[in-house]
Amino acid sequence: AGIVALIVIAAASFTGGVAEPTESPIAGRLEVAEGEPVRLPDGWEVVERFENGVRIGQGRIAVDIVTRAPGEPASLIRSYVEEVLVPDATVFNSTEPVAAEIRGRPAARASYVGRFRQVASLLEGRLVAISYDELGIVVDAWAAEGALATADEPINAIIESIEVSP
Repeated sequence: AGIVALIVIAAASFTGGVAEPTESPIAGRLEVAEGEPVRLPDGWEVVERFENGVRIGQGRIAVDIVTRAPGEPASLIRSYVEEVLVPDATVFNSTEPVAAEIRGRPAARASYVGRFRQVASLLEGRLVAISYDELGIVVDAWAAEGALATADEPINAIIESIEVSP
């Protein structure tokens, strides 16, 4: 299965920033996970790779796109929060996932605010999980508290553009 995402986003500003890029994609493409390519527009760079995904950044906003085992979208968000966010947080609050539909696929949305180790600013994030037969995708868009409000529209465009092909 492959993930294809056309990502168009404006930079938001916050104190502290996204880490320096670690690589530049070749011809605007990179793999989120083996066999799952993502398209990046000009100005976006890979900041960090994870075992099951990638962090991309432009300016001072970060978007983590990760693959997970298939599951119900709200459960995908809850497990991501419990396994990825909470262990690195010193203070953390999140909303309960709310059911949604994205491009005809079952999805869920949630948001959070937290203070994380090695980050000076209080961060806020928007989580979206999309369920596919063969995998789940979690998108975690984050920045300093208050900064994401200016980027809601382009972040939603990122999420709406994700497609998984067999």
